[in-house]
Amino acid sequence: MEIQTDIRDLSPTKNQKQMLRSAMRQRHRALPVCERKAIDAAILRHLFASDAWQRAGSVFAYAGTDWEIDTWPLLERAIREGKRLLLPKCQGPGIMGAVRVRDLSELHTGYMNLPEPQGSERMPPESIDLCLVPCIATDRLFMRLGQGGGFYDRYLPGIRGSVICLCRTLAVLEKVPADPWDVPVEKICTEKGFLEPPGTER
Repeated sequence: MEIQTDIRDLSPTKNQKQMLRSAMRQRHRALPVCERKAIDAAILRHLFASDAWQRAGSVFAYAGTDWEIDTWPLLERAIREGKRLLLPKCQGPGIMGAVRVRDLSELHTGYMNLPEPQGSERMPPESIDLCLVPCIATDRLFMRLGQGGGFYDRYLPGIRGSVICLCRTLAVLEKVPADPWDVPVEKICTEKGFLEPPGTER
């Protein structure tokens, strides 16, 4: 799989992360809408065909907005297939919990104007079979660059199931800046397929 190499070897400083976030947001937004939709649909097709999805009884996902990957078909499919769908809900600075969603009408505008569940049925991270993680960019070391709030880096260590980052190939870089507390993901699902360590089964 082709890996983008035009942004690389940045030292893990706040300013450099912010510069990369700005550059990558522009790159995502520069995609024509029709191309973006086609890419996102292909990402979901690969995900749905994976063992990780098919075996999962509980799925922790997110509601993509703006330039992010359109995960709404994923949320609808999880509910339709009878999976326990969980979405993040902010509990304080850098802290989130997983709340069950039985119908997408339960979502409302929450932290940072993002869709959040209204319910209170929380599930512990160790009960999650499949955790789907957003990103601005990732790299071949399976590090991800998020929005900067630290929510996922605090949450992911408690996950016992599969952790997969959804990412367009245009955002798979040679290297992203990472601090010691940043948590890598297990696999990256792109429109071209999965990036995963050698010998890993999907």
